[in-house]
Amino acid sequence: MMVFVSNNDLPLNSLDKYHDCTFEDYERLVREIKAQPVGTPLPDPLPVAYFWLSQEFGYVQSQTLEVGRGCAYVYLKLLRSDSPFGNRDGNVISLRYIHLEGYYGPQSFPTVSLA
Repeated sequence: MMVFVSNNDLPLNSLDKYHDCTFEDYERLVREIKAQPVGTPLPDPLPVAYFWLSQEFGYVQSQTLEVGRGCAYVYLKLLRSDSPFGNRDGNVISLRYIHLEGYYGPQSFPTVSLA
């Protein structure tokens, strides 16, 4: 799952280009954004976190953002499983809980959790 922030109400198809995004793609995108000169407008929506659930982490993941992000909208893009077995192995993971910790209104949130 990828987490995006924006101050604009965007059409959901604006996230279509991320359908097959991998963690490596996300890291490359973040590096490109950080390498831009100061004052360059940030992409909208701005990717701020990437999650994957695995047995290694007990199917729970929490991230503290390096910079809290202020926004009016939070978009969550659910991504395809990269399991070689897909759902055929019987180990289907269902998303139970998403927690955004922050403040009421268009203010910053420093932590995102997924379980």
